[in-house]
Amino acid sequence: PMCPNHSFILGETMAETKLNRPYKCVLNKCINNSFAQSVVGTAEAYYYRARGIWKNIDRFIAPSEFTKNKLVEYGFPDEKIRKIMYPSALASTYLSPLGKKIVYLSRLHVERGIRVFMRAAKDLWQYQVLVVGSGPEEAWVDQFIKENKLTHVERRGWVSRAEKEAVLAEARVVVAPAIFYDLCSLTIL
Repeated sequence: PMCPNHSFILGETMAETKLNRPYKCVLNKCINNSFAQSVVGTAEAYYYRARGIWKNIDRFIAPSEFTKNKLVEYGFPDEKIRKIMYPSALASTYLSPLGKKIVYLSRLHVERGIRVFMRAAKDLWQYQVLVVGSGPEEAWVDQFIKENKLTHVERRGWVSRAEKEAVLAEARVVVAPAIFYDLCSLTIL
């Protein structure tokens, strides 16, 4: 409810326009770089404001302290916001040895920083890199690997929960290069 494009992203960067200026979405074509889509998103934001839609909500659930604070910063009443963290499994007491790869394990989406990571991976030729996930940037990632002859980068698609454990066992490090306000990163959890 704080941003007409629901992410504070403009292109590949954060573009948080401070408080109550949804019209900036149209000026910057924030929604898919489209003037028409940005007009619709901005009209929706003003409609919700004019109708007082957000005032009719009894409780907002925030998955992190950051999200709760951001809602308060944008004028949502603190007493209507409840922080409830995402559930996550506790790490086992046994930690397997570290693998050797740099692993990206997330959705292949601009907001998740996949393009930023791939540009960095281009210069990490001395390491094995594993990119795991699916999403709207799959074709871009595959093309980037091909065009730049990144033989040190392996691409896998979506993996199941059980397969994620095997992927993590290959990791020396897992990267989470999100370029947006990640409400509470399930990758990190």
